[in-house]
Amino acid sequence: MSSKYILIILATLLFCHQDRSPPEVEILSPPDGAVLSGTTEVRVVVRDEELAIADITIDNQVVYTNDNLDTIMVYQWDTDQEIEGSHLVIGYARDRSYNEAADTVTITCGKPPYPDSLVATVSVTGIPEVLTATDKHLYAATGDKIEVFDLNDYQKITTIDIPATDLDLSSEYLYSPDGEKAIYRIDINTNTVIGSIGVDCPYQGCLGDTCYYLLSPDPAGFRYSFYIINLNNDSVVYNLKDTFGLTSAITYARTNVYIPEQGQPWIWVFDVEEFSTSTIGTSRSVMAVLSSNSENEIYAATSVDTPGIIIVSTEHNLVTDSIPGVSVEKSHTLALTPDGKYLITSGPNRVWIANTLTRTFIDSIDSSIAPTSVAISPSGDRLFVGSNNYSIYIYAKR
Repeated sequence: MSSKYILIILATLLFCHQDRSPPEVEILSPPDGAVLSGTTEVRVVVRDEELAIADITIDNQVVYTNDNLDTIMVYQWDTDQEIEGSHLVIGYARDRSYNEAADTVTITCGKPPYPDSLVATVSVTGIPEVLTATDKHLYAATGDKIEVFDLNDYQKITTIDIPATDLDLSSEYLYSPDGEKAIYRIDINTNTVIGSIGVDCPYQGCLGDTCYYLLSPDPAGFRYSFYIINLNNDSVVYNLKDTFGLTSAITYARTNVYIPEQGQPWIWVFDVEEFSTSTIGTSRSVMAVLSSNSENEIYAATSVDTPGIIIVSTEHNLVTDSIPGVSVEKSHTLALTPDGKYLITSGPNRVWIANTLTRTFIDSIDSSIAPTSVAISPSGDRLFVGSNNYSIYIYAKR
């Protein structure tokens, strides 16, 4: 028999005896669909006479590698360190013939992203009434100035010497009304003032697509005028004089500007396309307003724990729901995580975290001081809480 035929026979025998059976993999615990808390044992059994690799992954991150190729893999999982929600657990194995197998379970566990994760406290020269942040810098309005902090080392890097009654951040600029005569435009790359828009008594504002919407009080502070400023040429394109009562909050959503009137159970709605006004009844006076990320609803925080946070549909301009359980005293104490899932607010001596899907308060951060303002970085990795003791508390996302 020729060597050619011998090679063919040997190759055929090897092929016929090649291992085509995948490993056996089974997650013994936790069971699929489990709701967990605290430290939980993840136990996975793997069987294969020629086992080469085995591991456990959680949310696509390898958390346990079976270096000894044991039959049972065990991982102690602290579920309280996870973000609240669904998490995917996978047990995986591969043998020397590259046959693979896996078993998966989906469980629910975790906590909201910020409590118990204080990473820094920074001092400011006044009460931080307004906070906002990029992923590089934190801005604090402390009355007669804006103080700027580097978020890498939490050190103050500069002070912008202008009064500030509000801080509104775009992708390029920070807009700051000074309460006296101008809205200042600040370059967020250099943190320097590069221009201003002259307006009498600019107080509170919010950004739309290409416009800045501004509230300005009369000299007595009892009636407020409303301005629309075109940011392409810095011109006032509309002015509604002395229309609104006492207010310190404003937000924009779906071509409407929402302005609550303190002491009154309603929110003014100004349609920026029709230049018309209407009101939404709220049953309670609203202290702060914030648009959802989708602009499909706004959150209106009241000064009483029932109804607490009122939910307003921006499609129909009607109250549709509420999140009871907290009262709000300041106008700059509402913030949303980038995914829109968590609403952060503050009441006396406590910062509250609500789930916007379930409409419930699910956790809180206890504080011995009265919070004055809250903000979240654009990436959602940090929460900032201003206090009346001239400090800002910085929390890292879990």
